[in-house]
Amino acid sequence: MPDMPELETVVKDLRANATRLVDKYNAAQQKNRVLKEQLDELRTKLESHQDDVSKLREENKMMQLAGSVGGDGSREIKLRINELVREIDKCIAQLNH
Repeated sequence: MPDMPELETVVKDLRANATRLVDKYNAAQQKNRVLKEQLDELRTKLESHQDDVSKLREENKMMQLAGSVGGDGSREIKLRINELVREIDKCIAQLNH
């Protein structure tokens, strides 16, 4: 049977381990909250970019149908759409990690 000093050491070690475990748990909870906030922000950005792409695509269709856009305008619109699609892809990639 262990003597009192040994029991005190075991109890002290258990308390230290429990304290470390609680600290790690609290840190993980905080990180989880931050990550959830980041996820919400990314989802909002993604929705905004998707709306922008939809609007630009619709605008591009209308301009092409009306024949009111010259070669440079169409090119600029296509470049902008491609840029937005790349940003959306980045947001999706970040959401998947």
